[in-house]
Amino acid sequence: MRSVFWSLLIISIWITGCNHQAEKSNDQEVQAHPQTPSNQPISLNLGIKVYKQNCKVCHGADGTLSIGGAADLSGSRLPLDSVISIIQTGKKAMVGYKHMLSPAEIESVAQYIVTFRK
Repeated sequence: MRSVFWSLLIISIWITGCNHQAEKSNDQEVQAHPQTPSNQPISLNLGIKVYKQNCKVCHGADGTLSIGGAADLSGSRLPLDSVISIIQTGKKAMVGYKHMLSPAEIESVAQYIVTFRK
């Protein structure tokens, strides 16, 4: 019974996280990385919005929640391009967002995630 509960909880969290499509935004642009992969300035506000809609449920508000095997983002030392790659393709139980988020949204949320580092 306990394993059924946890399985249903993880599935519902996964569905909630995967079904939120981030809205396009014209937030104030912040040049956070001189040469981003898409060569576009990224918006930290867009990154925050995408994170809240897609990542917060498993990683928590500050990146330390770790539900369903999610990584503690505050301890990550991965370079930005590796963070972007994981967001695009997924890792372990995390699905990839390559087909759900635009390149600008992925880049923005990756830049926001690196701000969690302690």
